[in-house]
Amino acid sequence: VQILPYSRYHIDVIISEGNSDPWRLMAVYGEAQVVDRYKTWDMLKSIKPTSSLPWVCIGDFIEVLHRAEHVGVKERSFAQMVGFRDMADVCGLTDLGYVGRSWNSEKKVVWGSYSRTRLDRALASPEWSSRFPEAKLSHLTAAASVHCPILLQWQEVLELYVSIKISI
Repeated sequence: VQILPYSRYHIDVIISEGNSDPWRLMAVYGEAQVVDRYKTWDMLKSIKPTSSLPWVCIGDFIEVLHRAEHVGVKERSFAQMVGFRDMADVCGLTDLGYVGRSWNSEKKVVWGSYSRTRLDRALASPEWSSRFPEAKLSHLTAAASVHCPILLQWQEVLELYVSIKISI
């Protein structure tokens, strides 16, 4: 693993596995404040041209791509989703999908209801997806967190666990 420049919102690395060609992995934690979320998208767009390696980004983007990924009170604005989609388009990244329940973040909101959202995901370049066609992202179960861990498996033996714990 070769660590590239990083910040408090991302860790960028190059993975070399044996004699295989290297590829790029970025762990992302999106800006928490909606008004600053564009900073995450701008950072990813500025990093994209620095390498032509197959690329996968995984983590808590704190945003949804589609309205159906947020169930509960206080809908997400269309502008929020458009910013996220635009970043994915500019970077040439597509969602890897998931195995498991449709949400990976749940929190109790007003009057005992819940908000369930798919905030944690993996986005990959076409080159990365072609290299690892069997890759899958699983939504696991969390014992005591509003976020469920996600598990990216790109080969039968190699796995990357990402668990994000947020204290409110």
